[in-house]
Amino acid sequence: AEFKKQDPDSEVHFMVEQDLDCVQAVQNGEADMAVCAWPVSNRDFSRKLLFTRKNVLVVNSSTDHAKKGSVCIEDLRTISLALPREKTYLRNKVLDLCRSKGFEPDYIENDEPRTAFNCAQMGLQAGIVNEISASKLLKEINNVSIVPFCDPEMDWNVFLIKKKGAKQSKLAKQYENCLLKVSKNI
Repeated sequence: AEFKKQDPDSEVHFMVEQDLDCVQAVQNGEADMAVCAWPVSNRDFSRKLLFTRKNVLVVNSSTDHAKKGSVCIEDLRTISLALPREKTYLRNKVLDLCRSKGFEPDYIENDEPRTAFNCAQMGLQAGIVNEISASKLLKEINNVSIVPFCDPEMDWNVFLIKKKGAKQSKLAKQYENCLLKVSKNI
């Protein structure tokens, strides 16, 4: 909406995809840029950090984890998780961090934060979502608690990425500038 105010005659096409698909679309030249939570290589992409927020563990309010001030990766040993699908950075990061601590987490895959909240509400699994989604869903879904991660590796870093050396249209540059301006208020 902010961009349309600046250039009402412009036409911008959006794709909503998983993180890895967004990175691939920029790499292949299918997209001029992408917003994703994937810390891509500086070698292949130019990237700008748009914002950082916490990922949180979503648990049933009756669990011991709900009473904690924060959780660490080690706490995931004893929890069944609802993690995002395969092509998301968060899923891969959680699995890598758990494996680095010497365990394979018990998990199912889900499509969206609401599913993680529903699973936590029913006491089936705990979910991991970003704090922005969590604060919105917490208002709608009862009997769940959110607990921040103490591990800095679990921060949610959102980047604007572009392929290095790719020509950028005037319109794409305007959109980038608008996005950078708006991201300061997120």
